[in-house]
Amino acid sequence: LKEALGKKRIEIKKAYMVPCDVFEAKIKELTAMIDEPIGAIDTQIKAYEDEKKAVKRHEIETYYAETMGDLSTVYPLTIIWTDKWLNTTAKLKDIQTAIDETKAKIGRDTEAIRALKSDNEAYLLDVYAKTLDVSTAIAEQKRFEERAQRQAEIEERKRIAETKIKQEPIIEQEVVPAEEEPLITIDFRVWATKEQFIGLREYLKNNKIKFGRVE
Repeated sequence: LKEALGKKRIEIKKAYMVPCDVFEAKIKELTAMIDEPIGAIDTQIKAYEDEKKAVKRHEIETYYAETMGDLSTVYPLTIIWTDKWLNTTAKLKDIQTAIDETKAKIGRDTEAIRALKSDNEAYLLDVYAKTLDVSTAIAEQKRFEERAQRQAEIEERKRIAETKIKQEPIIEQEVVPAEEEPLITIDFRVWATKEQFIGLREYLKNNKIKFGRVE
């Protein structure tokens, strides 16, 4: 009886599921029929959107070239380009305004750089062309000035040292020792820079040590 009940259950279930299986097959068939045009529409939409972006990019590039003129070779569009400009929410008028403002900024910044009257003006303008950041170019000029100042200070110290050596040749000095001690004579040769040589001479003077040329 149990076995018969089980078989009957399976038999009735299969019979009950027949219309459901038929319905499911029809649904799958209809879904496939719908997916086919959806895929085609998506492809067309993607192609349409790409075409719109290409047209918009061309309009931006054309406006940039016309607005910047010869400056576009020094300051290419890529330096300010952003892919957000191709979004449908980005209005072409706003993009053109941004390009106009960029041109005005470049004019102001390059004028400020030229006002520095730097010997390295070409280099500073090249730095600016890569960043559109005038503060970076000015920082470079400051670095040049600091380096030139350090070099000038070094040259001045060398000049002063050379002048002192020429004006104050080593002469034999008579020094009276503070105490009556016997003096010891040591002959030796010194290898030093001019500044070190001047310092050694000052040390001998300050300590009242007699020195002079060897006869």
